[in-house]
Amino acid sequence: GDFVRALNYISMGDGFEGDVAAQNSARFLDDVQQDALHCHLLIELEQLQSVAAVPLSCPDFEDGHEQMRVVGVLATGRRSLHKWTSREVRLLNTIVGQMAFSVNNAQLYARLREDMQVLSASNEMLSQLNEQLLGSDSLGTSQHGTFSNSVAEYSSS
Repeated sequence: GDFVRALNYISMGDGFEGDVAAQNSARFLDDVQQDALHCHLLIELEQLQSVAAVPLSCPDFEDGHEQMRVVGVLATGRRSLHKWTSREVRLLNTIVGQMAFSVNNAQLYARLREDMQVLSASNEMLSQLNEQLLGSDSLGTSQHGTFSNSVAEYSSS
């Protein structure tokens, strides 16, 4: 309910999950009172006493340099005090690794779809411009064929 809605709008550095995202580093708290300032949503809305949060990060190549980009945070918790085991830590890290690449792929696919829509609209405008130019009386007959053929060759590649 309210807790999930609140988490959807947490930004980098805001609260426990925001700190995990900003630092791109997992945090495991056996007792949320260790960091009550950053865990206020977890305590107030969900009455959690132990929490773990792991960033979903994947490689991003910006300006030719590889950087890790955080695409989300997986947080889990318990309403009782809990000592996080090394097995639980490994499991969460494994799950998060797969989730990060899935989220990143979905974002890349959405960006690709947007780019394809822009290219399709541009192609449509160029086709209309080509038709207008070919219909114009100011171009000679021999130029019509040359212009039309070069556009057709470009469109097919």
